[in-house]
Amino acid sequence: MIVEIEINEAKASHLTAIAEIHRAARMMAMPWLPDLHTPE
Repeated sequence: MIVEIEINEAKASHLTAIAEIHRAARMMAMPWLPDLHTPE
């Protein structure tokens, strides 16, 4: 099975979504780390 992935440059309008994905992925991958900062 071949999967094609396209990677584009992030734009300022994407920053909120990128931050949300990063926070969720980190919490799922390393739940033992404390959540030191608020999403804001």
